[in-house]
Amino acid sequence: MSNVPETSKLMPPQSKIFNILLLGETQSGKSTFIEGVQKFANENYVINESAIGGRNLSHTSEVHCSPVYTDIPVYEVVEDRGPPDAGVRKRYNASSTVERVNYGQFMFECNQEDFEDQLNRRKNIHIRRRVTGKEEGKPDRVLFNLFDTPGLNDTNSRDETQVAKIFKAIWDAGDIHLVIITVGKGQFSPALRKAIETYVKLFPEFNGIMAFLHTSIDYTELHPQKHLLRSHLDEKSKILSEIMGRSSFPHFLIDCDLDTRKPIQRCITQNTIRKILKLAQFNRPVSIPRTTMTKTLVMSETDKLVIDKYQSFSKTVEETLRFKDKEQGDILAEIYRMETEIGIIESKMKAAEEFLLKHNVDDLDVLAEKRVDQDWEVKPTGTISQISIGVNQPLPANIDICDKLIHCVQLSNEHGGEGSSFWVAKYTRTTWQNGVLHVKLYAKRSNKYSKEIERAIQHLKELTNARNSLVQQLTAFSKESTSQRKEIEELLIRDKRYRDLVRCVSQETLQPYVFLALSQNRSYEGTPKENMNKVADVYMGLLDSGKLELTYQQVQDNKPLDPTDNVMDSDDEGEIQTDQIDDVEYTMPAKPALDDRRIVQTIPRSFDSHAETKQTKDNTNTKPVRNERVAKNADISSKGTAEDIDALGNVCNEKNFKLLVARVEQLEKMHYSMQTEIKRLQDVAQADGK
Repeated sequence: MSNVPETSKLMPPQSKIFNILLLGETQSGKSTFIEGVQKFANENYVINESAIGGRNLSHTSEVHCSPVYTDIPVYEVVEDRGPPDAGVRKRYNASSTVERVNYGQFMFECNQEDFEDQLNRRKNIHIRRRVTGKEEGKPDRVLFNLFDTPGLNDTNSRDETQVAKIFKAIWDAGDIHLVIITVGKGQFSPALRKAIETYVKLFPEFNGIMAFLHTSIDYTELHPQKHLLRSHLDEKSKILSEIMGRSSFPHFLIDCDLDTRKPIQRCITQNTIRKILKLAQFNRPVSIPRTTMTKTLVMSETDKLVIDKYQSFSKTVEETLRFKDKEQGDILAEIYRMETEIGIIESKMKAAEEFLLKHNVDDLDVLAEKRVDQDWEVKPTGTISQISIGVNQPLPANIDICDKLIHCVQLSNEHGGEGSSFWVAKYTRTTWQNGVLHVKLYAKRSNKYSKEIERAIQHLKELTNARNSLVQQLTAFSKESTSQRKEIEELLIRDKRYRDLVRCVSQETLQPYVFLALSQNRSYEGTPKENMNKVADVYMGLLDSGKLELTYQQVQDNKPLDPTDNVMDSDDEGEIQTDQIDDVEYTMPAKPALDDRRIVQTIPRSFDSHAETKQTKDNTNTKPVRNERVAKNADISSKGTAEDIDALGNVCNEKNFKLLVARVEQLEKMHYSMQTEIKRLQDVAQADGK
C-alpha cells in the first residue's frame, strides 16, 4: 500500500495538497533534498543523517512518501548595524538595527575573488525567515507530499519493474504536480539517460511538469565571469532536450550541503527550495488514474512476438484448411480468410475509436514553456529584456491557455497569447535576487491534434465501408456453404479470441490498470521471447473478465478501474470459478490480499499448447495434410491442426450454425452503430467549424 498520509485527519480546512515525485540516480541527492525541504519548512528540524545514506550506498530501496507542512516562507540575509535608536527599539523590540543584504548584487558589482569572500562571509550577518501572504493571522499551511524513489540506475531490476513500483505508490495520491529529476556531478551516464527516456516514453504527460535539479553546486561558480559551470549546464541541457523533445524546461541549482553555517549560502539554498515548491503550486497537475502510458521498447518487442505468433498460427490454419481435401479445402479456407480479415478490420476500427476517445477531448497539453529565474541571467536596476515563444517558428497549435508565474518581475508589452500561435513580452527584474518569470502555454488536445482527428474520422469511415462489404460477402458465401461453415465453427470461435488478443496487444498505449496487471505478473522481467506467454496470459485474463471492454468508457466518466483490484476477480469473492477450454480445466482465483496483488495465470495453455492436441492411439480416421512443406515451416504442429479441424467437424451441430448466424447479425448491427457514430462526429466537427 502507498504510504500517503490520511490528510483528512491532519490538514486544516481548505488546505491544499501538492504531490512531488523525485527521480534520479543513486546518490544524486533525492533524499538529501527532502531533508532540505523539511529544514526549509521548520528551522528547528534536525537533519536525519540515516535517511540520507552513506557515501557508497543508496539508502532508498522502496518508494517513501514524506509529508511536509509549510507556509512557504521567504528567507533573507540581514546585517547587524549596531544599536538602534529608541524609536526603532520600541517599534521592533530589537536590540540592534539590521539591514537586508542583497547578495545578488555581488554578482555584478564584485570581481570573482570578492564575490567568493562575500558568499563565505559569516561575521555580523544572519539568516531571517519571513512569511508572506496574509497580513493578519497565521498564513495557510500547505502540505507537500514528497515521493522518494529508488535510484534510476539500480541494476538489480528492470526499468519497467521500477516504474511499476513507483506507479503503485503514487496511485493513491491521485495527482502529480511536479516531477523532479535530480542530476549529480559528472556527465550523463548511459543508465541515467536510458532511465529518463523510459519515464518520458511511459508517461508523456509528465513531460509538461518535469524539472531538473542540479545538486552539488558550488555557489561560488555562479559569478557571471565564471563560465565553466554554465558551459557544463548547457551541455546537460542539450542532452535533456534530445530526450524530452523540447528545448526549454525548468532547471534549479542547489548545494545539498545542509550543514553549512554560511548565511548567504544557506539563504540561496532555502530560496531555491521555495522556487521549487512554488512551481509545484503553479503547474496544472497530471491525473494518475486518467493518464495514458506509452509502451517502452522492451514492451513493444515482446508484444510484436505475441502478434507474430498469432499471425503464424492464423496463416498455418488457413493453409491447412486449403489442403485438407480437394473438394472442400478452398471453401473452408475462404470462409476462414474472410472471417479473419473482418477481425483485422475491426481491430483497426477499435484503434481509431480509441484514438478519438483520447485526443478529441478538451484536456490541456503543454505547447511550450520558458522560465527565467537565475540571478546571473538578467541584471536588474531598470534593464529591460525580452522573452518570446513561438515567434520565428510558430507553435503547432493556437494557444488556449497562457499561465504566468511572476515574482519580483515587471511584465510589459505582451503580444500574442490566447488565440495566437506565439507569445512575446518584455520584462524587468525589480530585485537583485529571486526574480522569477515562468510562462506555460497550453492547447486543448482536440485543437492540438485537429488534423490527426480528421484523418482518424475519415479512416474509420473507410474501415467501416470495407468491413460492411466483407460482411455482405461472408453472409452470401455462408448461405451457399452451410455445411462447410459448420465444420470450422469452433475453430472460428477460438480464432476470435486470438484476434481480440492481437487487437489489445497491438495498441501503442496502455491504461494504468493494464500496465499494473502486466507488471504484477512480472511480464517484462525476462527476455521478450521468455515474456511473450506471460503477456498473452494477462491480456487473455483481462479479456475474459470483460474489463478491457469497459476501460475507455470508465475513463471518460472519470471512473477508472482501481489498479489494486485483481484483474482475475471472481464474481463472488472467496469462491473459485472453473471453466473448460479445449478440454483443459483452469481456475480463476479469488481476490488475493492487497499485499500480494499478483496476476495469476488463468489461461493454462501457451500459444504452442493451443495449437497442439493430444495424439490418439487410433489414427486411422485422421486425414493427412496435403502440403507437408507448409506444415514443417509453421510454428505449430500441422498434424495437430488437422486433427483439430477433423474433431471440430465431428462435434459441430445446428446450434453452432445458429451461433454463426447470430455473429453475422451482430456484425451488421455494429456496422450500423459505427455509421451513426461517424455521422455524429462529423456533425460535431462541422458545428465547431473545423
